[in-house]
Amino acid sequence: MSLLSVQNLRIGFAPDYRSILQDIDFELDEGEILGLCGESGCGKSITALALLNLLPETATWQGQITLAGESLEGASESRWQALRGREISMIFQDAQQALNPLQRIGVQVGESLLIHHPELSARERKARVLEMLRRVQLDSAGEIARAFPHELSGGQRQRVLCAMALINHPKILVADEPTTALDLSVQEKLLDLLRSFRDDEGLSMLFISHDIRVVRKFCDRVLIYYAGTMVEEGPVEEVFGEAAHPYTRLLLQAMPSRSPKGQSLVEIKGRVPASAVIAAHHARSNAPCIFAARCPLATEICHRGEPPREQLGERHFARCFRARELSERAAESDCGKTHETGEAHE
Repeated sequence: MSLLSVQNLRIGFAPDYRSILQDIDFELDEGEILGLCGESGCGKSITALALLNLLPETATWQGQITLAGESLEGASESRWQALRGREISMIFQDAQQALNPLQRIGVQVGESLLIHHPELSARERKARVLEMLRRVQLDSAGEIARAFPHELSGGQRQRVLCAMALINHPKILVADEPTTALDLSVQEKLLDLLRSFRDDEGLSMLFISHDIRVVRKFCDRVLIYYAGTMVEEGPVEEVFGEAAHPYTRLLLQAMPSRSPKGQSLVEIKGRVPASAVIAAHHARSNAPCIFAARCPLATEICHRGEPPREQLGERHFARCFRARELSERAAESDCGKTHETGEAHE
């Protein structure tokens, strides 16, 4: 049985609560790292917030979220509070925003212990905080605990967020763009740190990133998001090696590489639709493929109805009328190899 199961997740916002995200179905196994990839505005972070019931008051979710066999549909806020930080935790996207500038680091790391383990004495709580700060490879843990967020570097603040999320040894960690704005050396160290928790404790992770290079290297499986829906999913090597959706192919081709100087990057023309446009599209019956307007491979059929979810492998799926054709073509060429030479922006 999967540790986390999400079925037919739909998210809408006031005033009409029309879905800006729909048809989200995936499972997360124990010890697995599942990547969510796609452009900004595609619904990755909204999915993450729904998994912890942290959506804004103007939003609502429908569907089925099951954690370790427990259905959370209709769960009370007190039940969610008992789960957050203990069974499922989150590393938020911006460490500068996520940390309270007026509180010392030790207080913030220990807050979750105070909530979930009130039986601990102040001395025991302090000892666990220092132990976790050392575990996330922060030297001089005592000094770090007494420091304020502005006194730390970006990499140190990101490690503090890791300590806050992991101090209660949750089963699932949701990491929302944890490597954004970090230079490559710090990024690699952070990924190694997260991987060590997976290897040592069987931690499962939902890893959100726009950086395909990082997702390919770090994750076991990947979900490709576009405009509030999943367009491709499967094992990393299959999805990036035999890309079956035009959007996935364009994301791969748009990555910076060691191509000769002067060669232009591949551009994905247009933009992700605004949330109001996405909601209106999802509300239509027999709506066309939402990517068709930007797709260089779109044909007449793409504008007539929603493409089916095509199974291409045991766990490889794509929503495209040409999915099988593109997958087979990628397998015969080096289309999916762009990521092997890609360089992430520093």
